[in-house]
Amino acid sequence: MEAAEKVVELGRTEYLNALQRAADRGLESGAVYDVLHVLCAEKASADELRIFNGRDFRRMPPEEPTTLEVL
Repeated sequence: MEAAEKVVELGRTEYLNALQRAADRGLESGAVYDVLHVLCAEKASADELRIFNGRDFRRMPPEEPTTLEVL
């Protein structure tokens, strides 16, 4: 398993998409930051998004091909 780091920038439209995605799922407050992490993983075409907090991230899993890996 290979670990990698990559800085991913989100633009205005992507931030608006994140807010819409959160609103569509009834998420608010700190959950919006979780949505931003998911969108960054998707934008980077990451194979997986590794997280510790499965409860929160299962509410907004990344779209394929990125998978959610709860540690």
